[in-house]
Amino acid sequence: MNYAYSLLTIVFLLVFATSCDDGHVDEKTYVYNTDSYNVQLSGNFTKANTWGGKYTLALCGFNETDKYATIAKSLSNIDGEATIKLSNIPPETKTVEIAVINILRERMATLYKYDISDTDNINDTIKINVGEMNLGMFAHINNNLFQGTKTSCSKCHSGNNPRAGLDLSTDKAYSSIVGVASTKSPDNLLVKAGDAENSFLYKVISVGDENIHYSHTQLMTDEQTMLDILKQWIEAGAKE
Repeated sequence: MNYAYSLLTIVFLLVFATSCDDGHVDEKTYVYNTDSYNVQLSGNFTKANTWGGKYTLALCGFNETDKYATIAKSLSNIDGEATIKLSNIPPETKTVEIAVINILRERMATLYKYDISDTDNINDTIKINVGEMNLGMFAHINNNLFQGTKTSCSKCHSGNNPRAGLDLSTDKAYSSIVGVASTKSPDNLLVKAGDAENSFLYKVISVGDENIHYSHTQLMTDEQTMLDILKQWIEAGAKE
């Protein structure tokens, strides 16, 4: 009995001593990164839902050297007046862009760019108003391929007497190519919605054509991403 009583006493003392121990026990804490950015982008947006295929239109953050977004938020569902907030942007981010990205968040194209590298608004919300903006897939192609300075398609294909009867001036480009037969190959449409491989325009600038004496493939030597965007646009239905 004495042995049992002594053992019970020892256990009681150990429990009591442990419960009275005022030693500090560290707790795991999560520290909010106070160096992060918040961006609020507003404007009147149209045609955002025309991006199809393997690309996504998004509000993104990028650092100086990496072509992969540090953060991204899809814009595919915006229409009309809208405000988009991008929160907790990593501090290494230097630009906020409306960009076209692939599944890996790699930048394919930039539609709008805002430099935040020198901002004094860190720890606050940077407010950006872009006004009216056509975010359409065709608008990007028109601005950067047909009117672009690198390819200069409209330099020859515009005016009172456009080359090959093809007018690619800003306001006429879409109506001149989608569902329109080529003057050089009347049996083929310049752009056949849903079928890039059988669209004469795409064929001429991507692989050429053995049945014609000219090819525009040299224009696209350094524009492979744009060529792929053109293909995706046609495959997705060639929407204006």
